[in-house]
Amino acid sequence: MLVAKADVPRASLRSLQGTWARLASQAGFSNPFQLTPELVFTVMGVLKAAEYRSAINCLEAAKRRHVLEGHSMNDVKVGKTTPRETQAGRFNVSVCVSGIQG
Repeated sequence: MLVAKADVPRASLRSLQGTWARLASQAGFSNPFQLTPELVFTVMGVLKAAEYRSAINCLEAAKRRHVLEGHSMNDVKVGKTTPRETQAGRFNVSVCVSGIQG
């Protein structure tokens, strides 16, 4: 029974990473877990526009995979957003940005 409980978080993580990977691939990114500011803005914009309640969880799952694949979070530094980026995403992009820098 304990093994089944231990698998639940991993299954959830795989599901979130799968969602991230599908959206990134459909948006034309070849490696969904080599995070870049453009990739993060694109995927988070889609998730937020769709009012996906677990958007920030998807971002956290993608960050985790990014690091596990040997990439540095320093590669993903995102500065302040421009009004155009905020408007394009139709959501507060700075929330997403602060999430990825952590």
